[in-house]
Amino acid sequence: MIATSVVDPTKSSTATVTLIAPGSVSLSPASVSLAASQTSRFMATVGGTTSPGVNWSLAPAVGTISNGLYTAPAAITTPQTVTVTATSVADPDKSGTAQVNLLPPVAVTLNPQTISLENGQVEQFTARVINAENTEVVWSISPQVGSILGGKYTAPRRIGETQTVTITATSMADGTKSAAAVVTLLPIQVHPKLPHRR
Repeated sequence: MIATSVVDPTKSSTATVTLIAPGSVSLSPASVSLAASQTSRFMATVGGTTSPGVNWSLAPAVGTISNGLYTAPAAITTPQTVTVTATSVADPDKSGTAQVNLLPPVAVTLNPQTISLENGQVEQFTARVINAENTEVVWSISPQVGSILGGKYTAPRRIGETQTVTITATSMADGTKSAAAVVTLLPIQVHPKLPHRR
């Protein structure tokens, strides 16, 4: 909509008008993704009535909603979708919906979990990231004995004594999630030759 000055036609102002079908109900936002215990505020707009009130409901009844404020459950074990519905109080036949995508926490698994290696031996570790689009991990070792690249751990060439090294794979999607494995480094046992008996 444009309003132009009668006194000075070069001066004008504009405004945006959102048209809502009579009796329709629209929800905003139309879709959100939430983790455990997170919240989202939904706004309902009712057209064609002087009564803007709505009743809120969920299907399935996972989480809670009060006056448009949705709260995800405290624990989410599997991905799922909840439909939020706002039904007009003035005309219960009119309603609008929105989707809530519930996301379980990111988890990391690592295999093998324990291994023993000797001088210069190599072991390939495999990390799996669950419930995340980004499945990449960052590898680290503690203490800094040997080396790791792309999950492939190489023991040092010389191992003076038995010791353990922790291999950690940390999710790039969620840096608070990781998995660990333990490598036991074993020195090669050298047995002295016994004197030859005649």
